[in-house]
Amino acid sequence: MLDEAAEALQQGQTLIIFPEGTRTTPGQPPQFHRGAAAIALRGARLVTPVVISVTPTTLTKAEPWYRIPSRRFHFHLRVGSDIDPQAFAAQGAAPIASRRLNDHLHRHFIEELALDEPTTTT
Repeated sequence: MLDEAAEALQQGQTLIIFPEGTRTTPGQPPQFHRGAAAIALRGARLVTPVVISVTPTTLTKAEPWYRIPSRRFHFHLRVGSDIDPQAFAAQGAAPIASRRLNDHLHRHFIEELALDEPTTTT
């Protein structure tokens, strides 16, 4: 699958990959797998991180997929700056580069998700 996805990217196709590999749990930081980073290193010219927020929440691990929210939900997409995966490929062997790119993406998304958290005042 990794090779097929990388080949699609090399052919100029666009892929949407969720690096956590599954639906997220509200209030929990996402756990990333290195597959998305490995694919990017093998075939992507650029990686464009996109944070997807949904109000009210739906399609999370905490809710059955068939439970429809009581009101219409809205998606908000926040597009980040492009990342050159080859900058990570130059840092070492494929497993190390994959780990570094994955860590970079994970930190990026953790920081972006923190912007969505409600702030409390005392």
